[in-house]
Amino acid sequence: MQLNLERPTQPNIIRSVSNNAQSFHIVVGETSFTQSVILTSESIDLWEVTNISELKTHHFDRLAQHSVEVIVLGTGTSIQFPDPALSQALMENQIGLEVMDTVAACRTYNVLAGDGRKVAAALIMW
Repeated sequence: MQLNLERPTQPNIIRSVSNNAQSFHIVVGETSFTQSVILTSESIDLWEVTNISELKTHHFDRLAQHSVEVIVLGTGTSIQFPDPALSQALMENQIGLEVMDTVAACRTYNVLAGDGRKVAAALIMW
């Protein structure tokens, strides 16, 4: 799927996202990723998570370190909700969490980032 929202003043906009039976592939700017990532307007960090069942408290602690209003969690090809107890650090920092499949998370991240919102996308790519 080609995503066309692109503004020169908005770094780290997802230009395209595709998936097959094995994994996802996204393009941010001119860089391609096939590994899970945490994406904000200022940074792109590789993320070791390959499945929602791998999420632990320290993953959410890491997400809470980003200065954002909301985190869009892409959970692969289907929506899978993490254990609510894991996201305590987000609640303590008043950071919202939206859970959706990874393709929808990419679209939602682009819309929110394009509107100037402080958003992060935590994208599981497997």
